[in-house]
Amino acid sequence: MAELASLDSWVHLNPNILGQGRCSHYIDPALSEEQKETLTAELAEKDPVIERLKGISEDKPCESLGFTANWSVVVAGESIPVSQIGKLEGTTLLYGVTCLRNLVWPGAVTVGYKGGWTNLYVGYGHRLSQVNTAIRELGDLQV
Repeated sequence: MAELASLDSWVHLNPNILGQGRCSHYIDPALSEEQKETLTAELAEKDPVIERLKGISEDKPCESLGFTANWSVVVAGESIPVSQIGKLEGTTLLYGVTCLRNLVWPGAVTVGYKGGWTNLYVGYGHRLSQVNTAIRELGDLQV
């Protein structure tokens, strides 16, 4: 769990749709090799292909909201030193989870536990903005 407590340990896959509407540039196979090279260089300059799998620590912070990072990591639970028969001396057991929270999209949380993870989103599908909206009243719930 300690390795998951760092933003450098987490990655996400961003969509990268190019101007052609594709993930990679289309080069007509009927073109000559010289034309292909020229077109490839031209397209790479105008509409570059970016790496889709990026670390979340590489995300550009949302400065308009005053954030220095778009993510927060919290380890919830206890780390306790144990010395049991058959275990290495000074090993640490972790009874807890690592919570990764997106600050720009409120409600987006990833929880990691013992090598596994799950995503959870509870919200209205709106980015956080400077404009605060009133919370809608749900009214009386009937059981």
